[in-house]
Amino acid sequence: MALEPITRQEKIIAGQDLTPITRMEMFLKNFGGGGGGSVPKPLTYDYMPEGYPYKEITTILDGTFEFVDASGGIYGHHITDKNFTIVDGKSYTIIWDGETYQCVATTIDNGPLVLGNLSFFEAGADTGEPFLFVNQGSGKYMISTIDTDATHTVTVRWEIVYPIASEFLPTLTSPNGTKYKLTVANDGTLSAVQV
Repeated sequence: MALEPITRQEKIIAGQDLTPITRMEMFLKNFGGGGGGSVPKPLTYDYMPEGYPYKEITTILDGTFEFVDASGGIYGHHITDKNFTIVDGKSYTIIWDGETYQCVATTIDNGPLVLGNLSFFEAGADTGEPFLFVNQGSGKYMISTIDTDATHTVTVRWEIVYPIASEFLPTLTSPNGTKYKLTVANDGTLSAVQV
């Protein structure tokens, strides 16, 4: 007599649970479960280790910067901090002279990666932010503003979500016997690495 699958993970692997599934569940369906212990546990919040998932706010730029005329009514400051970077689709909190703004980085059609008010370059509606961060390529960024040349205090923060520590994730085995360890990247995304 065959044992009846009892967990969602076992039902997905057996093809009995056809409700929409997450990427991790799709990976389990394609490569099977296993590893970790004698009784596999589904990766649900019921079984999450203490403290996970958690969020961390990281400051990636903080200072008072001088802005100079960059022509056409735009004033700019070139960012010299090599650790500063923006990621397409990522949400950021920008504190500009004490005012807080929420922005999502985006790529202008056939143009650069930007963060802030797209109306500066006539690439979108005026969303009210007094700034625009522009990726100029080769790791170079510029902050633009339409204020007169002056100094501005700027802080940029982003939120990183860590769903679970890699040490708590299972090792999975594909049908051909290849083993994969699930890991968590620094940006909080999951990936499978062949072991």
